[in-house]
Amino acid sequence: MRVAIEKVFSSSSHSLCMWHIMKRVSEKVGVSLNGNSEFNNKFKSCVWGSETPDEFEATWKSIMIEFELEKNEWLSHMYDIQSMWIPSYFRDILLGGILRTTSRSESENSFY
Repeated sequence: MRVAIEKVFSSSSHSLCMWHIMKRVSEKVGVSLNGNSEFNNKFKSCVWGSETPDEFEATWKSIMIEFELEKNEWLSHMYDIQSMWIPSYFRDILLGGILRTTSRSESENSFY
């Protein structure tokens, strides 16, 4: 899909659905962290609260070290594609800040 969007809509930006990604975090971090409120709060704050890409990257690395997730393949992949789903990378894109989840996107689509 990403390749097709880049070809057909060359001036557009393709991003991933935050709702789907955040839903998968709990299954990808393992049972020990799944119910850990400290991890969940820090992770959500990192993803949603980082104002700049640099702030996101520093916070992400800190969380990976603190919770010993440096070797988690899924999280490593998500870090590699951070510009496709982390809100601080969308700050300069028109409407980038409002299209965060499938439901909001669908709501915007129905509006237009």
